[in-house]
Amino acid sequence: MAKHSFQKLIPAVLSIGILAPIAYFTYNGYIKSTKPSNFELAANKLGFNGYKKGDQHISASEHQEALLKQLQMAGYFQPQKIWQDINRLGVKDPVAAFKEIYFAITKSKADQSDPNKFNAKILRKNLGKGTALDEQDLMDLLLYISQNAFGRKPGQERNELASQDWMNNYEKEYFSAAKVLRLIDREAPEHQYYDSAWIAGASRIGVMARIIDYHYILSKYTIKVNGETAVLAGARELWSNIDGITPIVRDRLIEAYKTTADMDALDISLPVGEDKARVEEGKEYMADLATRYNVKLDPTSPFIQYNSATECPPGYFPGRVYANYAAGEKQKLTETLMSQDLITTYPSDDIRTINIVDTIAVKHQRPNTASRAHDAATRFVERIIKGEYGDKKSFVILLETNNPYIERQTIAAQREVNKVLKNSDLSDKGYVIKVEGVGFKCKQDVATVHSELEALVAEKWKDTVMQENIPTKRTIKNLLFQTRDNSMVVPDQPDVSELSLSGNLLQDIFDEYLL
Repeated sequence: MAKHSFQKLIPAVLSIGILAPIAYFTYNGYIKSTKPSNFELAANKLGFNGYKKGDQHISASEHQEALLKQLQMAGYFQPQKIWQDINRLGVKDPVAAFKEIYFAITKSKADQSDPNKFNAKILRKNLGKGTALDEQDLMDLLLYISQNAFGRKPGQERNELASQDWMNNYEKEYFSAAKVLRLIDREAPEHQYYDSAWIAGASRIGVMARIIDYHYILSKYTIKVNGETAVLAGARELWSNIDGITPIVRDRLIEAYKTTADMDALDISLPVGEDKARVEEGKEYMADLATRYNVKLDPTSPFIQYNSATECPPGYFPGRVYANYAAGEKQKLTETLMSQDLITTYPSDDIRTINIVDTIAVKHQRPNTASRAHDAATRFVERIIKGEYGDKKSFVILLETNNPYIERQTIAAQREVNKVLKNSDLSDKGYVIKVEGVGFKCKQDVATVHSELEALVAEKWKDTVMQENIPTKRTIKNLLFQTRDNSMVVPDQPDVSELSLSGNLLQDIFDEYLL
């Protein structure tokens, strides 16, 4: 009887013996697949954590994969590039880090050029899943990698960048991912009432388009701005290459102003590279501006173009066509003067007055988003302190700009607002000012959008480090292209020919089919 019972148990025991290892390895593969990679943790901390916009919901994984797609298309995951970057980043064990990353980029096919063969989900789930790179390393590496765009020089404008082959080959794929990153579509206002409105400064086409779009959104969304409306301008000298507008685009903008048209429907693209018609129109505008505002130019040679950096006065760059002022002339043709001219030329019945925030140039460095926002925030806080808003402590400021710049400029402006509040001891008293970035959809090409993506990652990195008070392993100067050491000699790439790329079969299955 006992023997018979034992024989009946044998199949069950054998089944358990077979199923137990299967269950263990299945569970182990599941755990490895679902455990967040250090890339996911770092990207989430940087703010690539999904969002809701109207009836559209983008998950954190979609948000992060869009970022990886941009970097892959640009060739930043090529093994030789990764090896170079992790060495210059200064990780503790570059060989171990490289082997871990090499496994992830090879498994996901990030190491080849075709974005249609690349599996961003596989890279998201496996990048930084070892022990060689921690979360902080991945945050820094993301910024370091993203800064590889073009080798943009200090003072160089985006329209002066050069387009690259991959940008033409994969334009459709790039813009598809850029939409997920909120670099393309219009950002509409979330409120109906605002305490102030700032129009972000830019070149002439940018300021003109933003003023026109500001008129449009006030009408379209029946917005009321209870306080000051101001253009955030400054002491940047004009030059015709960037402040000129091709006549056909200029005429479209004028017509849009007259009809309060939606800028989204207007073709006013400003591609990279030189445009003779734009330069000539810019010279005409600058000469006319000088006449109307009594700025004296040299009568025999009203414009000047320097051929080399050694010829340029401080703050000037070769190849740009600047105004050549008459001897003794103190007043300059600046973005502030241009903005005042545009406000006067294109008024609106919906706006009583548009003022100018005139930010100075420090050490010949032109004003940027942060310095302009700081000056505007200082003016706003001074009004709070004077009691103009009574007991009110919560404010919303509308920032009119356009994509692909909206999120980056909003982050930078918000950070400066927070600084001013803190320095004025108002944040400790419960005062809050929210900057809400809005504006029309992107009109730029891949070169400009890609450059802006790199700037966005940098702003997110700075914001994360400051907000969370993270003890950093590296300073921002060690990570940004313009200030880091790009000349470091890197040792030969390690041999990875014997590196196993098979991985964990069950983890691979879960990686493929789980989110």
